[in-house]
Order: sequence, then C-alpha cells, then structure tokens
Amino acid sequence: FLAPPDRRIAIQFVDGRWRPAFAVALRPGEWTIREAPQLAVAVDDIVELAVPLESLDLRPSDAVAFSVGLLENRGERERYPSYGLVETQVPGERFEARDWRA
Repeated sequence: FLAPPDRRIAIQFVDGRWRPAFAVALRPGEWTIREAPQLAVAVDDIVELAVPLESLDLRPSDAVAFSVGLLENRGERERYPSYGLVETQVPGERFEARDWRA
C-alpha cells in the first residue's frame, strides 16, 4: 500500500495452504505481523483476496492506493498495474444511497 503507508498484505504458501499475512510498520523498515482472520484468499489460475476496509483502520474519505506484486526469490517478477497504482477513496456512510438508481 502506498496509502495507508504503514500496511502490507502478503500471501504465503505455508503447510500446503495459501495464507494471507497482515504486516504493520512499527517504524521505517521495521514490520510486525498481525493475525488476519478477517482476510480471505483463494488461489488457482487467479488470485482473489478479500480485505475488509476495517482491517486497514480506514475512515470514510481516506485515500487507498496500492499495487500488487508477485515476488520470487526476493525479487519482483510481476506488478499490477504495471505502472502507477490502483487509487480510490473509502466510501462514506451515504455512498449506497447517493449512487442508488431505480
């Protein structure tokens, strides 16, 4: 994540299963792993990851910016999007009512 900058999520293959790991920065360059029972992952031809916004400690209107990297042997093999970031904002309480159409 570029925003929030102190969060990371990794998907690791452990004991025959894919598991998400949630890391939080203690200070620059020092990370700690938090349990992440709220994260869900499915891996086959496509990787799916569910990340509830509450798990990132975000509030309405906060910025969210991230990219997804495939790391192999400590190096980045692929990155999505190739350039730039996926950027959005946390929806507010009236998001569904505002965008609702009949």
